[in-house]
Amino acid sequence: MYDEKFDNRYFVFKQFAKFTYEIHNKGVFHSDYNHGNILFKGNKGVLEFSLVDVNRMKFMTLNDNLRMKSLCRLTKDLDTLRLIVGYYCKASDSDCVYLMNSLTKHLDKFKKNQKNKQLLKKLIHRKIRVRIHY
Repeated sequence: MYDEKFDNRYFVFKQFAKFTYEIHNKGVFHSDYNHGNILFKGNKGVLEFSLVDVNRMKFMTLNDNLRMKSLCRLTKDLDTLRLIVGYYCKASDSDCVYLMNSLTKHLDKFKKNQKNKQLLKKLIHRKIRVRIHY
């Protein structure tokens, strides 16, 4: 995902965006939709995608907001994420500006939550270390 020299990178992203759009239309919301939970393999020029960690899936009708919330965990690389969402927009025939704005909002919130989580872990770790030393 991160290697720009990866052969067929854009083809994979385009097919992945179509796959994501299709599962979203079927009502699949994966609350931990990240590159580690998505597998793919090539089979005679066709990519087959699979999801793991399926216990984090929910089935519901997804609006554009939920669709972008799902995608914001894919990668920290904003350019790659925008590329994938651009392909998603084409597959869904959606308003790309609206989806990008929604994605940015969710991405900012996700990053803020991750940062707060790391800070909390540091604080807890320090408190535990202090207790161990006494």
